[in-house]
Amino acid sequence: MFRTKVLARAILLLTALLLLYGCNTGKAEVVAYLDAAGPLLDEWRDCFDRAASTSRIALSSVIGELQAIRRKYSALPVPEPCANMHTNVVNSMNYSIEGFFAFMEDKNEAEITSIFKLANHSLDYAMVNLKELVSAYQ
Repeated sequence: MFRTKVLARAILLLTALLLLYGCNTGKAEVVAYLDAAGPLLDEWRDCFDRAASTSRIALSSVIGELQAIRRKYSALPVPEPCANMHTNVVNSMNYSIEGFFAFMEDKNEAEITSIFKLANHSLDYAMVNLKELVSAYQ
């Protein structure tokens, strides 16, 4: 999931920008959120890549790991400026997990593809939210 990798790197860049240039209200909360989100997104990407290369029969344990990462990410305290991005990342995670379940259940290819497209769209929205966040703190 290339977009997850891009999002994780963008979060690191935004954290660095905030630390170097400062920002208005909520700086500490935004930085703390981004610091916590980055490693979870890296963990998600690694686990997603494993799931994408796992056979149907062995997929349930990897899906369990994805669900655990999603729960950790969902539980992060989210400052208001990061709320939309956070929601879109969680939506992407939910659709990805749903897509792997559909694959595991041997659903038709069109349905599986449709679910993963929804995951990608949610991640695209998260990237837009991140760009808006960067603009707000420049």
